[in-house]
Amino acid sequence: MQRRTFFKTTLALLAGTQLPLAAASAPTPKYLFIQRTFIAGFQYYDGPHLEVSDPPNLRLTLEREPDNPHDRRAVALYWHHHKLGYIPRRHNHTIAQMLDHGAELQAKVIGQPTEYSPWEGWEIEVEAVV
Repeated sequence: MQRRTFFKTTLALLAGTQLPLAAASAPTPKYLFIQRTFIAGFQYYDGPHLEVSDPPNLRLTLEREPDNPHDRRAVALYWHHHKLGYIPRRHNHTIAQMLDHGAELQAKVIGQPTEYSPWEGWEIEVEAVV
């Protein structure tokens, strides 16, 4: 850097103005593994009716349903506004607490169970976005 450029940059920074700098790229989100489970109640919601050619790696959103009459810790799973089912009751305690405390969580489809049961839908991994 030339001396003149250095002084211009320093004075501009001290004056509070910004010089055009190289465009900063947005940080790539990182994911922290929380839990592996399946989608409970899959057969009752939109999942079986969706035409998804390759479910693995789909990103799902988690939504708390504290007023759910069957489970006060219910966590529903959605893909593009289509309800797919729930985190199973025996696995939702920690996830519900994390969502209640403002954690940003998402789920990723990793496949179908090897022995498909109508009570178990796609296998998923729940991750925290950090």
